[in-house]
Amino acid sequence: MKKLTLKDVAKQLGVSTATISNAFNRPDQLSANKRTEILEACKEIGYTGPNRAAQILRKGQSNIVALVLADSLDYMVTDPVANTF
Repeated sequence: MKKLTLKDVAKQLGVSTATISNAFNRPDQLSANKRTEILEACKEIGYTGPNRAAQILRKGQSNIVALVLADSLDYMVTDPVANTF
């Protein structure tokens, strides 16, 4: 079975590709009822939304921040529950 694309879904639901995209990426651009209707229809036909890995590759940014520390933070953070294990 061929993987569903944004164009396929828009055609099946009778809306534009922008409307489908907005339902997943910019919910403030649609009414709550329209967004719910689109998301439920997408779920029924098996469309899970945009591929996040592809979006990251296309945009060149992931919006993920990593923090690597050389020392332990035990002296700053205490968790009495964790200490009992």
